[in-house]
Amino acid sequence: MALEDARRLMAYVGGMALRCRTGILCLGHRDLGAEADIAARLRADHADWTDRLLSDCAPGAHRLSCSWLRQADLMRRLSNDEGSSGRIVVANFDFGLSGLAPDDASRLWSYLRTDLVHCRNAIIVALPQRALDLSLPAHEQQEWDDEGRLARL
Repeated sequence: MALEDARRLMAYVGGMALRCRTGILCLGHRDLGAEADIAARLRADHADWTDRLLSDCAPGAHRLSCSWLRQADLMRRLSNDEGSSGRIVVANFDFGLSGLAPDDASRLWSYLRTDLVHCRNAIIVALPQRALDLSLPAHEQQEWDDEGRLARL
């Protein structure tokens, strides 16, 4: 598994130079399901976004609420979690995106790129390229890439 680009991404967002320490890691088919191993190789913690969303549900809930605001709040809490190593790879982020309308997905991506500032932990969301293409327009992907905050495996 060639992780050099992922290592560069983690080093960049894991440093203290950025106000908003978030990045995107696009996974190829062969890397899907290997996010925990990838996180370990990057010396980062692993968080499963699906598990986070489910554990954040109210007791007795009959429906999973995945609004962009709820997900933004959950990401804020994760990014400030004092029990982590300071670097987190978030797997299955596309699960939460799949329940959002395009405008809300755009709001969540914007929040991650510009508004999740001064957090304790660097966050890299890992998801398949196709999921990224469906939720984030090419020109916005290019902005992440131009900022050095997008890598592909």
